[in-house]
Amino acid sequence: KTFKKYDKDGSGQISKKELSTTLKEMGQALTDKEVENMLLSVDHDKTGEIGLDEFLFLMGQRMAERDGISEDELLKEAFQILDTKQKGQLKWADLKKMLTTRGNPLSEAEFQEVMAIADADHDGTLDLAEFKKVMKS
Repeated sequence: KTFKKYDKDGSGQISKKELSTTLKEMGQALTDKEVENMLLSVDHDKTGEIGLDEFLFLMGQRMAERDGISEDELLKEAFQILDTKQKGQLKWADLKKMLTTRGNPLSEAEFQEVMAIADADHDGTLDLAEFKKVMKS
């Protein structure tokens, strides 16, 4: 919901202008250069815009910096948001949809490679420890 609120043109991406507006609405007035640098720090596909996953990562970083939250705490919170069924695990199918269609999407081969490394117990899901391993690599 939050992403759609700030994606004013409904493109599925947040532009520099939309990011600047978002930050201002959050009480963070930054210069154009600061906003551009922030966008570039998460715009891995170099489109000049950020998708949902990049937006969530960026907002998480901003909130963590503001609140003094550690990287591990931030990853735990992200995991809990993605674990919509509150089962302590993320299914491959859900992760595949997210990682191959949003932001800087992975190819099928890249997704398989990530999961082969991340899913240490080969049960088709990621628990919190496996999720942290993926996100830190």
